[in-house]
Amino acid sequence: MVIDSHLWAKAAKSEAEIKGQVTIVKYEDFVSNPETELKKLCSWLEIEFEPTMLSLKSRNSANQEEVKIAGVTDHSVGSYRKTLSAAEIAVVQKYAGKYLREFGYELDKVGAKDKISATMLEIQSYGKVSVRVLKRLRLMKPKYALRFAKNLIYKLKI
Repeated sequence: MVIDSHLWAKAAKSEAEIKGQVTIVKYEDFVSNPETELKKLCSWLEIEFEPTMLSLKSRNSANQEEVKIAGVTDHSVGSYRKTLSAAEIAVVQKYAGKYLREFGYELDKVGAKDKISATMLEIQSYGKVSVRVLKRLRLMKPKYALRFAKNLIYKLKI
């Protein structure tokens, strides 16, 4: 969770560095008003909008019920609140909150008890990552292990 939050924040930070080369389409805006948002995106890409672009025959979702629904829907907006605990939300907001606000998201209110639980989750998360990294390093040749460690450190820099 901590690593995912770090990587999301790093991706959001890099968006600021390449402004003008990318355009951001908020998921919630797109699924709430797909035709309008797709027309804006087509305009930005300088391609012609075609209504068939919205005729999705399949979907990608962790929720198997969502996979069965044709087209673009807003059913999963806010579903993270059903999936993540308040402590997990606090962890994500700690690492990515600055960028969430910059993209126009309102942060969830997190109580003191959940912030304490979030700290425990962070400690556990760093412990799990450390164990995974050590296991992976033991399986690697020294030259590859060094390159892997450098890449991991680079990816974690924010």
